[in-house]
Amino acid sequence: MVEVSIVVHADYQLFIHSVIFIVLLLTRCILKVLGEVFEKAIMRLRSSRKAPSATSCTLIDPMLPLVRKDL
Repeated sequence: MVEVSIVVHADYQLFIHSVIFIVLLLTRCILKVLGEVFEKAIMRLRSSRKAPSATSCTLIDPMLPLVRKDL
C-alpha cells in the first residue's frame, strides 16, 4: 500500500482552507441564483403556453386613435 501525504506549512494551510471555503461559498451562491433564474424562466414559458383568456384579450379598432385611459 502506498501512502501519499502532502506537507504544507501551517500558514499556507490556513490560506488554502480559506480559498477552498470562499470558492465553495461562491459556487453555492451562483448555483442558487441560477436556479432561481431558471425557475422564473420555466414559469414564464409555462404561462406563455396557456391559451389567453377572454378578459386579457382586447380588440383594438385600427381606425380609432390610441388614447391612454389612465391619464
